[in-house]
Amino acid sequence: MPFPSTACQECRTRRIKCDGATPVCQRCARSGRICQGVKPAFSIIHTENAYASGQKKRPRGPRTSPKALPKETLASILPRQPYDLQTEAVVYYVRFHLESCTNVPGILTSFRDDLVPIWTSKAGEQVLDLAISSVALAMFSRMRGCAPAAIEASKKYEKLLRALHTSISSLSANNIEVCLLASHLMAMYEDILQTPDETEKGEFVNGLRSVRHHDGMLALLKFWKERLSARNTATKVIKHARRAAIKSSLLRRMALPAWLEKGDFFGEQGLELEYDILCGRIALLRHKLGALIAGNLNYDSGPERFAEKVESLNQEAQAVDETIMIWSSHFPPASTSRRHILSNSPREKFFSPIVYSYPNLMDAAIWNRYYATRVLINSTRINILQLISSPSLTHHSQQSECLFTIHAMADNIAASIPFGFERFKVSKDGVCSRHDGILDVFMHPTDTANPYMVGLNIYPLTIVTSIAHIDEEQKTWFKSQLAQMGRMTGYVMFERVETDHWLKM
Repeated sequence: MPFPSTACQECRTRRIKCDGATPVCQRCARSGRICQGVKPAFSIIHTENAYASGQKKRPRGPRTSPKALPKETLASILPRQPYDLQTEAVVYYVRFHLESCTNVPGILTSFRDDLVPIWTSKAGEQVLDLAISSVALAMFSRMRGCAPAAIEASKKYEKLLRALHTSISSLSANNIEVCLLASHLMAMYEDILQTPDETEKGEFVNGLRSVRHHDGMLALLKFWKERLSARNTATKVIKHARRAAIKSSLLRRMALPAWLEKGDFFGEQGLELEYDILCGRIALLRHKLGALIAGNLNYDSGPERFAEKVESLNQEAQAVDETIMIWSSHFPPASTSRRHILSNSPREKFFSPIVYSYPNLMDAAIWNRYYATRVLINSTRINILQLISSPSLTHHSQQSECLFTIHAMADNIAASIPFGFERFKVSKDGVCSRHDGILDVFMHPTDTANPYMVGLNIYPLTIVTSIAHIDEEQKTWFKSQLAQMGRMTGYVMFERVETDHWLKM
């Protein structure tokens, strides 16, 4: 019996060698073709056996009309070739930007993990179809330079606005998930197509058109909390919408609304809930700091009262940092990193020869989130300490400790990013092959990376590129990596990272 082929459908049609990588093989990635994925084993075995037994004559040209995949898969709702512009854009978006990894830890999941299950279960839902088509066409126009796709995306977006308005007017437990996903996709649409010069006036975050859609999601969440939560438990979409609201609050220096504070009510638990509480405390702390700077720099309530407020914020920031360290102690011991020294480390891909490897890519993403969160809270604490008019030796010592922590955490992120981008591989035994302790690793042959993993590293890099207390040379390297992520994912907003007009946290 012949063995089933592991080649993707595109490579099989072109009759070329395929590495069988999923969701996109390297052949298709390098040539810019739409990777159709691998057929289920049962259908391949059946087809090959029919040819081997002589029941069918093996075709000499391209194979058309491939057999349909099982109905429960995403491919069942994607039309077959030949593709029109919209379908080609949707297939491209699904294959290159939408398919997620398996066994993703709960703390790393987001809207992207909800989209495919909801889409397949609600095939034909007008609002969701329009939202996905709009983003897919916009992404296709950006990544492939296809002007007609941008025009078509605009038309779909206008229809989506009208359809979503109708759905929101009759909001219920049956359609609130679709409305939340549609609002998230509309924010993505704006981030893909908004040109960099449109964000140059005013503060960077508030200059993004996507902000209004984040506010819209917050309003939908409040409706669910007040009207629907009594009879409906929080779903993954509800939980992830709240996570998006927390990130937006952190970036915009806003405190979380009181009704949004209890993460367990929205489905958070375990390590996720602990991190959720930490993010809420950081958002509130940064909001208080902003209010203190804006309203009390002139000592309106007296210098003594002002000093008390500053010291209270300082103690709270220290407590949050200590809690973050306690939170990381709950990580599985097997998830920790291993330090290596590369024999070859080009600067565009590696900040230094020192790199960290992890048991898997997800562990690297979790630790990068921990490092970035400590960078953020220690930077916030330095900003608090700088408000003290007559700092003591203790305050100077605290500021030095914060700077040391920021530099150490930034070094950890710089050493972890190459592994998260799959730029090198370590042998299974992890033993150095040279006596001088320098590890000869297997360098990745291409600049391609899993788009899902790229997305997991965007948030940590957004933080370290917006902090003022990081070494400038290292920050420049971080910015180059985030700009590369922007080019890989199609989001124009990240083109501003290497300019003076970028997010400042």
